[in-house]
This record gives sequence, C-alpha cells and structure tokens, in this order.
Amino acid sequence: MQIEVIKEISLEELVASVREVPLMMKNPWGDDIKVYKSANVALRELQPSEVNPTTFYLLRKNLEVQRELRSLLSQEGFDTLHLEGALELRNDDGEIWILTPPIIESTPRRVRYQPYKGEIAHERTLSINIPVINDGAHRVWIALELGETFNGLCISNIDFDF
Repeated sequence: MQIEVIKEISLEELVASVREVPLMMKNPWGDDIKVYKSANVALRELQPSEVNPTTFYLLRKNLEVQRELRSLLSQEGFDTLHLEGALELRNDDGEIWILTPPIIESTPRRVRYQPYKGEIAHERTLSINIPVINDGAHRVWIALELGETFNGLCISNIDFDF
C-alpha cells in the first residue's frame, strides 16, 4: 500500500465541516438535517475504556489496513491515534479520502437502576450520556491493543429533535 498525504486539515476546518454534515434523510420539506450544527465538538485525548462500541465485531482486514496506514503515516510524521485535525489522503488506486480522529458521539439514554439482591429498588429513570464510537472503531481497538490513548473528536449536545 502506498499513501500520499495531499493536505493537512486543521481542527477548526474539521469542526466546521462536521457541523455541516447532514443526515442521509431529509426533513419533511426536503431540507438537509444537520444534527451537529449547534453541537459541542472538541478534540479530546481518551482512553479506549472511556468509549463504547456500537458493534461487537471488527473486520480483521480493516484492522490490518489501519495498522499498515499507521506505519506508513508514522514515516511522514503523523500518528493516526493522535491526529490534531484530519488528513486528506490518496491511495495507490487514486482514491481520495479524509482520515479524521475517531468520532465519539455522546448519546443520551434513559436508564433505570437495577438493584442487586438486598438493595433498595428505585422506580425512577435517569438520563445519562453514553460516549459511543461513531467512526474509527478499528483505531480505538489498536489503541487498546497498544495500551495507548487516542485523540477522539467528541460530539455532544446533539440535536436529536428533528
């Protein structure tokens, strides 16, 4: 595999781009729905244990690609686990794509306390935010394997009322 870094994308440019990402579906009037438009978007250094997967499997081939990409980009001075922005890349086939830090979305959930035997039961529910890996699970896994932290683009206060 050969990789060419076409350009570095600053964190400010990346955040502006993320805010403009529309959902695949449109609103009833045919307009784009941009749930990140007013969200909090920040780059944070995280431990893999601080985030939760959205799937319980990873593709071995994709792990191999991410390991090779990490090796190749490290020769250019980039650490795929600690990106400070994004990279626009071109591969051997001329395909161009953007490599961002893993995207971590804070997803609200209603939970109810489940007491162990002998504990007091509570009937009320509580709203909590769960940080889930929206994109970049293979790199988070590599960080876990290496015992390293990773930079994640954390998105919270997402507009789910669309």
